[in-house]
Amino acid sequence: MKIETCRKEYYSTHIDFEKNRMYFAALGHWRGVQDFEDFEQLWIDMSKKMKPNYTLCADLRLMPIFSREIEDLFSKIQKYLINNGLLNMAEVIPLNDISDLQFHRMSEKNKMPTNKFKTMEEAENYLDKLVANLNE
Repeated sequence: MKIETCRKEYYSTHIDFEKNRMYFAALGHWRGVQDFEDFEQLWIDMSKKMKPNYTLCADLRLMPIFSREIEDLFSKIQKYLINNGLLNMAEVIPLNDISDLQFHRMSEKNKMPTNKFKTMEEAENYLDKLVANLNE
């Protein structure tokens, strides 16, 4: 069962303890890095509640083109998650091609274990199967 951990005008986050999964959804245009006050601490706090080998499902469909400052913030969070128990991320690709390229470049640079999907259902199914195979 998903539990909302944060809802802002620009994004939301959830945790599902049964699935050992975190969720992120971009909800629209960001004015700048000021829209992400306490964002890094939010991810640190969420990850500390998870067991090792947790997964992340990211709905990036509404992700806007982002600034260098936001990229730096997201990059820092990716690195933290990779080093603190993240098994894999499934991302529902941004509708904006430039945002998709930006996120892909950042994830590749950080060696973020991620796979791309067109729907949340596909992303969830992938992570469910990945975890099931891990637990066999």
